[in-house]
Amino acid sequence: MAFLKDTEREQLRKLVKACLLEISKLKIELKKCQKQNSTSTYQERSKLKELQIKKDEEIRKKEAIIQDLQMKQDEEIRKKESKIQELQIKHNEEIKKKDAVIQDLQMKQGGEIRKKEAELQELRNQLKDKDSEIKELHKIQEQFKLLTQKPKKGLTSFQSNVYLLLPDREDNLENLYESITKMGFTELSLQNFEHALRNLERKGYYRSREKDGVVLWKKIEKN
Repeated sequence: MAFLKDTEREQLRKLVKACLLEISKLKIELKKCQKQNSTSTYQERSKLKELQIKKDEEIRKKEAIIQDLQMKQDEEIRKKESKIQELQIKHNEEIKKKDAVIQDLQMKQGGEIRKKEAELQELRNQLKDKDSEIKELHKIQEQFKLLTQKPKKGLTSFQSNVYLLLPDREDNLENLYESITKMGFTELSLQNFEHALRNLERKGYYRSREKDGVVLWKKIEKN
């Protein structure tokens, strides 16, 4: 290896010293930068933290306001619900009172109606009885006219009365006898009644015919 000259060695030493100085300067600058960076980061973090604190405070205030408003709103709702419930209770009580009044009126009206209906029914029954009496009186009147009128031609008064008072329908001897006795001929026997019918038949005022072993009698209309 070739040995360096003194001048070259001196130059090399100066160069190394200069490099070391430069490196030292760079290190110092680096430390400054790191310190500045650290300081800046701390300040930014402090500002961010401060902002975060302010935002949290604002959020807490807004949440408190919202909570207060919610509580007031809930209180208003409770008051309104209580008022509605109170009004509903009053309304129901009024309805019950009105229903009771209506029911009482209906019961009274129903009692009056039933009473009136009973009175009307009683009047109907009385009218019905009166109608029956009137019909009976008319019947007696007609019978009286028949009994007092002049006897039919060729008939005795008794025969004429039997002819006029018997019904126009065709019937057997027993039923016709029952009809004549109901009109007051209570002393007339069935045998005498049959004899009267035979005389009426002979004189052309009645006819008889036999059906299924039963003799039927029918009045013949004559002026």
